[in-house]
Amino acid sequence: MRIIEKALGPEHLKIAGPLQHLAFLYGIQRRFMEAERHYQRSLRILEKALGPEHPTVATVLNNLAFLYKMQGRYADGEPFYQRSLRIYEKALGPEHPEIADELDSLASLYKMQGRYAEAEAYYQRSLRIYEKALGPDHFEVASATNNLAGLYHQKGQYSEAESHYQRSLRIYEKAQVPDHPVAILVLNNLAVLYAAGDKPSEAIPILSRLLERSLRRNGVYSELSLRAVKEMTTVQQHLGQSLDASVVYERLLADIMLGPRAGQSVTPEVAEALAKLIERGFWQAWLARRFDVAERIHAQVRGLPLAKETPVAAALTRMGRQLSDTSAGVRKLLASHAVFAKGHDDAHALRLFGRAFEEATQEHPEEAARFLTEGLYLGEQHLRRQKSVRGVSAWLDQERPYLDLIFELARRQPKSVQLLHLAWMATLVSKGRALDAETRALRVLRSPQLTKLHAARMERQNRLAGQAHRMSLSGQSGVELRDVQAQRMQTMELMLESIDEMRIETLPEPFELVRSVSATVPKDGMLVDYVEYTPPRLSPEDADVPRYLALLLYPGERAEVLDLGEVRSHEPALKRLILELRDRKSDPRASAQEVYRRLLAPVLKATGAARQVFLSPDGALNLIQFDALHDGKQYLIDSAYTLRYLTSGRDRIRSYGAAPGR
Repeated sequence: MRIIEKALGPEHLKIAGPLQHLAFLYGIQRRFMEAERHYQRSLRILEKALGPEHPTVATVLNNLAFLYKMQGRYADGEPFYQRSLRIYEKALGPEHPEIADELDSLASLYKMQGRYAEAEAYYQRSLRIYEKALGPDHFEVASATNNLAGLYHQKGQYSEAESHYQRSLRIYEKAQVPDHPVAILVLNNLAVLYAAGDKPSEAIPILSRLLERSLRRNGVYSELSLRAVKEMTTVQQHLGQSLDASVVYERLLADIMLGPRAGQSVTPEVAEALAKLIERGFWQAWLARRFDVAERIHAQVRGLPLAKETPVAAALTRMGRQLSDTSAGVRKLLASHAVFAKGHDDAHALRLFGRAFEEATQEHPEEAARFLTEGLYLGEQHLRRQKSVRGVSAWLDQERPYLDLIFELARRQPKSVQLLHLAWMATLVSKGRALDAETRALRVLRSPQLTKLHAARMERQNRLAGQAHRMSLSGQSGVELRDVQAQRMQTMELMLESIDEMRIETLPEPFELVRSVSATVPKDGMLVDYVEYTPPRLSPEDADVPRYLALLLYPGERAEVLDLGEVRSHEPALKRLILELRDRKSDPRASAQEVYRRLLAPVLKATGAARQVFLSPDGALNLIQFDALHDGKQYLIDSAYTLRYLTSGRDRIRSYGAAPGR
C-alpha cells in the first residue's frame, strides 16, 4: 500500500481497496481503533472519487456498521446500515436479493438492542424478498427463516420459533443436503428450543441427529460436536435418563481414536472437553455393567497421542484406578445385582449399600467404599427422577444410614484418599437437598400458571405455612406441628401433580462433582463442611452417638477430615453462646472463645496459608455466627480470615456464590 501511495498519492482510488483489507484484518485481531480509522479513510476516498451514492460506498458503510456492532456500539452502527440500505435500494430497487442481506443485518442489530418489533419487520421483509426472487425452497430462504425463528425464540414465542425452525430444516432435507452448515446450526437451535422449553424429551432425537451430522461433517474436535454431547447429557440428566454408551459414546469415542492419527491438533480447551467426555463414557459403560466397554475405552485412549494431554492423562489415571481396584469377583457381584434390580436404581443402590455395610463390619473399608460409591451413583440417578418433595425426602431418609457409614469410615481412615473423596461426594449430593427441592417446588407454586389454576389450594398452603411458622417461633412442637406440616406438604404436592416442572436440581455426574467444586476454591481458600452424623454400630462395642466431623477441601481436590468429637460434648458451650449473643447485656467473650477452641481452631490450624474460608454448618452449628467467635485476641470478624457461609458446597458451582456474613 505504501508503494501505491508513493506512486499515485494518498487519495487515489486504488488506495481504498488495500485500506479495506487492512481494516478487515485489524477487525479480526480486535484492533478496533485501527480498523475504524482505515475504514473511515477508505470511505472518504470512495465518496470523493465515486460520489456518496455509489454501491461501493455502501459496501464500506456496511463494513463500518458491522465493526461497530462487533464492539456493541449499536447506536453508532445503525445510521451506517440505514445509509447503506438507502444506497442499495436506489441503485438496485427495493426487491433485489442484495437488499435482503442489508435488511437482515439491520434486523440483527435491532434484535441485539431488544427492539424486537423493528427486528421482526426487517426479518419478514428480507424473507419475502428472498421468496419472491429465489423461490420458497432456496437456501437463502432457509437461512432467513432460521433468523426469524431465532427472534421468536428470544421473544419467548416458542410455537412460532418451532414452526420456522422446522420449515428451515425441511428446505435443506428436500434439497438432500442435511449436512449443510446452516442446517446443522438450525438443528442446534431447535434442540436448544426444546431443551429450554416445555419439550425436553423431544430435544433428545434432535440432539442425536445434530451429533451424527456434526461428527460426519466436522469431526469430534469441532465445538458444535462437543456442545451437542454436553447438551444431550444435560437434557437426559434433567429427564432422569442415562446416556446409552453403545449409541452415543462408542461412536464418539471411535472418532476420538481416529482424530489424532489424522493429524488433527488439540487445543487445551478441546483436550479438557474430550477428557470429560471420555471419562463420562467410561462411567456410563461401568454403571451399565458393560465392563468390557469400559476396559476398551481405557485401553484405546491410553494408546493415543491424546493421552499425553494433561486432562486426558488425569482422567486415564482415575479410570485405571477404578479398574484395578475392582476385582473380578466384585464385578460379577455388581452385574448380578443389576440383573436382580431389573432397572430399578433405588433397589440396586440399596443392595449395594447393604453389601457395603457387611464389608465394613468385617473391617474391609476399601471394599465397602467401592460398593458405597456405586450406590451413590445409582441413588443420584433415582433422585433425578423424583418430581415431589416427598419423593426426594423419602429417598434421602433411606440413604442416610449409609451416608453416615461413609462419614464414619472416613473418620476411621483419615489418610485414605478414596474415603475422603467419597465423604465429600456424600455430603455434596445430600446436604440441604430436600430443602433445595422444596425451594424449587415453591418457585413453581408461585408461577402465574399454578396460582391461577389452584387459587384456593394456594391460599390454604400459605395459611398452613404461616401457622407452622408461628408454632415454631412460639416453641410448639410434637404432634400438632407435625400435623400442620403434613397438611401443608400434602396441599403442595396436590398442586404440583398437575404439572411436570418440579424436578430436583441436576448436579454434575458424581465422579465430576468433587472436582467441579474443588476447582472453584481460590488458591488462598478452603471449603469446610461440618457434618453431624450418627455412626453405625459396626461392632458390639460401638456407640451410636451423634458426632461432628469437619470435611476440608482445597484446590486440586486435596481433602482432609477432622474428628470434632461427640455432639453432646459441645452442646453446653453452644447453648451458652447462643443465649449470650441474644442478651445485649451479657459479655459472650468467654463462650465465644470456648466454641472457637472446640469447633473452629482445629479447622483454622489446618488451613495453612488459606485466608478465605467457606463454611457450610450443620445441625446446631447453623445457629451460631462464626464471625462472632473469639480467638483469645480478637473476634474473628476483625481477623485476617474472611469467613463466607454456604448451605452446601454445591453453592460454589451455582451462579450465586457464598454469603459474606449473617
